[in-house]
Amino acid sequence: MQPRKIIFLAFCLLLFACKEEKPVCDVTGKWFFNTVIRNDRVTNTLQDGFFEFKPDQSFSSNLFDESQKLNYTLNNGIIKINTEEEFSLEIKLCSPDTLLLVGPMSLFDMQFLLTKVKKVDSLDLRSINPLGVPEPEDDQLY
Repeated sequence: MQPRKIIFLAFCLLLFACKEEKPVCDVTGKWFFNTVIRNDRVTNTLQDGFFEFKPDQSFSSNLFDESQKLNYTLNNGIIKINTEEEFSLEIKLCSPDTLLLVGPMSLFDMQFLLTKVKKVDSLDLRSINPLGVPEPEDDQLY
């Protein structure tokens, strides 16, 4: 192989290997539950819930025991929270004031639509439907 080709290939390899991963979004701050869907049904049992992602990678929520020290990591659009059972949420939508997290929690498939302000009445996860999930026939809160 010619030296120029080897140098070019080595340069390309270094260029792609050193590519810096861009964060999906800045999740830092306190996020309030706006709409929560559990197993494809809207639930109002978590209406006063929140997630708080702190700059030091610590995490708090009123869903977990306050005495429990929790941390989180954010990699490739996945937030992993170090609870007793694995708890990972995928970021599906992110803006400075709106966050959509999706993932399993215990035995439930969860979708959390979170906002930086406490409750936005005009915002409903069912109206934006970013996952394209068909609405169940029985669309009542539980």
